[in-house]
Amino acid sequence: PIQFDTSVNNWFLHVNTSNTIYTDSNDSYPILAHSKYTDSWPKRYDIGIEKLKNKSFSNLSFERVRKNQFKCLDLCSKALQLGHNAPTVLNAANEVAVEKFLENKIKFIDIPVIIEHALNNMKLTKKNTLKSILACDKLTRDQISDYIKIRWK
Repeated sequence: PIQFDTSVNNWFLHVNTSNTIYTDSNDSYPILAHSKYTDSWPKRYDIGIEKLKNKSFSNLSFERVRKNQFKCLDLCSKALQLGHNAPTVLNAANEVAVEKFLENKIKFIDIPVIIEHALNNMKLTKKNTLKSILACDKLTRDQISDYIKIRWK
């Protein structure tokens, strides 16, 4: 399910399994700050997000996500169905695509196109050692970077 309430900016499920809801009055709060926050576990950096304590969420509702409603979510499902190293391919392609978007080298709507290209063109292997995962990540990043340079001149 997905939650569309704009008052809740992000909902973190921490490694210690506690759910914590954070909000920001500015809906465009950079997701990178959220990543920095989650990466700082267990100490947690103060990144200026108000923690909601004892707030009533009686109007918080979730809706089923329909297929083709969110292309990137469909691609995540595809990667899980493909198995093997497909989730690694998806993640590496996504990170490269988002980086290029933030550099204004591609449009936001190009991100799922790039991820789908990676899933359709990268070799899937059954190896799941740390060495093979890191190699897959690097190869995907390199090939997707080249693909973007060629397709989005």
